[in-house]
Amino acid sequence: MSVLAVASTTIAALVIVFGASYAAASTGPATQYTATSPNGSIVSTLKNAAFVSRGNVLTVVDSTGRTIDHVSQSVSLNGVSVPLRVNVDASRTRATFTPTITPQSRAAIALGLHPAAAKDDAYNKMIWHINNGWNRGGGVAAAVGALVGLIVGCAVIVGCIWGAGVGAGIGAAIGINQGDPLAGQAVLNWINTP
Repeated sequence: MSVLAVASTTIAALVIVFGASYAAASTGPATQYTATSPNGSIVSTLKNAAFVSRGNVLTVVDSTGRTIDHVSQSVSLNGVSVPLRVNVDASRTRATFTPTITPQSRAAIALGLHPAAAKDDAYNKMIWHINNGWNRGGGVAAAVGALVGLIVGCAVIVGCIWGAGVGAGIGAAIGINQGDPLAGQAVLNWINTP
């Protein structure tokens, strides 16, 4: 079902129409409305414009026949070309786009998917551990580090501001890891999660 959702979103993005008017009696700008159906199809309705099929591309034209947009009759999902079954009604203002996904194309699309949920989960755990460490002493350690960095920076003539900034960063890293010993590992897990 997620492949159909991706296909539906992609198709909706392809049929957005901007432009002038279609009918001589209509003087407003071309507008487009889109709705999805439970079967994964997308229905696009135009006002002041019309769909015209030209070869393998569905074209949107205004009242003078000027092309204002193109809609391909296939979409690429993870590098797999998925054909769209297009049905334009008699008024040429409404088109239904249905992705034709075979078991072979579904398998090929699935090969290109990456588990984004794993990266999101690692990120959420990292943020939780950093906040936990900050609340358990990271802030105080950052303040102490900034003070030490300020004194050392001014004494060594590196610069008081630079020393305070570096000291605050080092102090925060030490304090967060002291407050939550799993914070450093959580950062590494997030970085290494594909």
